[in-house]
Amino acid sequence: MFPTTNGCSILKTSVEEQRKDEELNKKVAMVSDKYYKQTWSSIALLDEVVCSPPSEFKEKAEEFITHLLKQDQKTCDMLADLQIKTNNEIEWKKVK
Repeated sequence: MFPTTNGCSILKTSVEEQRKDEELNKKVAMVSDKYYKQTWSSIALLDEVVCSPPSEFKEKAEEFITHLLKQDQKTCDMLADLQIKTNNEIEWKKVK
């Protein structure tokens, strides 16, 4: 039998902490990957704007600006979600 702390085995607590840390690391990696893809998507669209003929420049520039605004909102949403999950993990560790 393992020693207990507040009715929970130390081993169980350690495994639980490790699992939560792994989940948080996966979430951070997912956000990083999405941000990376968004950045390259924006660069590709900017390239289209720069290479567009003068007759299409205004339309392409407006598309690019709209794209950036949407990407910024998605990034803010992802970071807010990650912050909530991180804060939940921190609170969980404080309770222990």
